[in-house]
Amino acid sequence: MAVFLKSHPRAMDWLVEEDVDSSSSEIPGFLKKRTDSITRKVFEAMAEMGVPKEIASKVRVSFNLDKIAPSPDVRKKGSSFIVEIPFLFLLEAKDGSSEMGPKMGALIAKHLFTPRELTYLKAFSEFSQDPVMAEKAKKFVLYHEIAHILFQHFDEVDDDKSKDREMQADLTSAEVSHEAEGGIYLFNIMSKYDQAVSTTHPSFEERARYLREFQDVRSLTPSPDLI
Repeated sequence: MAVFLKSHPRAMDWLVEEDVDSSSSEIPGFLKKRTDSITRKVFEAMAEMGVPKEIASKVRVSFNLDKIAPSPDVRKKGSSFIVEIPFLFLLEAKDGSSEMGPKMGALIAKHLFTPRELTYLKAFSEFSQDPVMAEKAKKFVLYHEIAHILFQHFDEVDDDKSKDREMQADLTSAEVSHEAEGGIYLFNIMSKYDQAVSTTHPSFEERARYLREFQDVRSLTPSPDLI
């Protein structure tokens, strides 16, 4: 399916082929407005981050309703870059009190959850209690994934280098999206529910810590209007 995306102030008009991954699950019609909105946000984020047009034109957005995870993922496939949006990213805090609630509930009911996925659902339950912060966090993690595209973080590296790249993506997202507090909100919640130790990512506590430091530095930096 081809969609025209409106020009970002700092980008040219792009005609983008949107690949919806139906290999694992079909996307219901009632989600189309939401998937279209997320697709546009992906390309708006790339424009705002300054991802070159020749790279952005190779990005495909995939929606996987069978994947229960708290944030999108990006990978390189041949000459293309796949931004995979999991089911939880499609949920909104207001769904529980709207007509979308039963529809989303029906999709969840079809899923056979792993213990890790049940942990993500518990975390999401707390995450969605603050709708404003939840949206800030979603913007932060989306820009984090776009930062991986910007910096071309797709070659094999050792664990320490991988952690450095995750920190670079976090801080770049905080700088461009202006949603460091959303990242802190997400990482504080995840640190309570997911205690698994990653060899490739900093701990959630560490990520929240350096985002707080980022905020502290920014609070001490004079506004350009005052210089």
